[in-house]
Amino acid sequence: MKKTLTISLAALLVNFCIAQNKVALSVYQDAKLLLVGDSNHNYDAGTLDLLIRADLQSIQQKYGFISVAVEFEYAEIKNNYYRYSVNAGYTLNRLVIKKLQAGASVGYGIIGRNQKAYTGFNGNAFLKYPLTRNLKFCLLSQVVDRKDIKKIRYSGFLGLEINLN
Repeated sequence: MKKTLTISLAALLVNFCIAQNKVALSVYQDAKLLLVGDSNHNYDAGTLDLLIRADLQSIQQKYGFISVAVEFEYAEIKNNYYRYSVNAGYTLNRLVIKKLQAGASVGYGIIGRNQKAYTGFNGNAFLKYPLTRNLKFCLLSQVVDRKDIKKIRYSGFLGLEINLN
């Protein structure tokens, strides 16, 4: 059963990559840590919490496209925080507001903290608006199963996305 599932997923990914239309790279910063910090945990405004995301976008469908993304997040908080995840989602780009994109994705990843590794799920919702043909301003809402602190945490990010092709 596991072998069949693995082969099926591999075939789907190969199919997806062949059909892939665009590749985009996004860089985000946690808005709260950037603008006001976190007084509950003694983090000043400007505390680094970077999220870097690479999206493989499928061909355009009627209302949008499917995407697969890999993420890396690093935060300069006590005992440093690293998170790697793989995500799949859908982006709507035929909305009432012309050029606006809205989407959501779910993922699974690994958190590194305190020299330990924790696995867990995450979810993202986002809005993107083009500034130029290849550059977009992005807002990202993220929910992460933070098993390192035994809580589910929400974060809001500001960022830019560049289309690489």
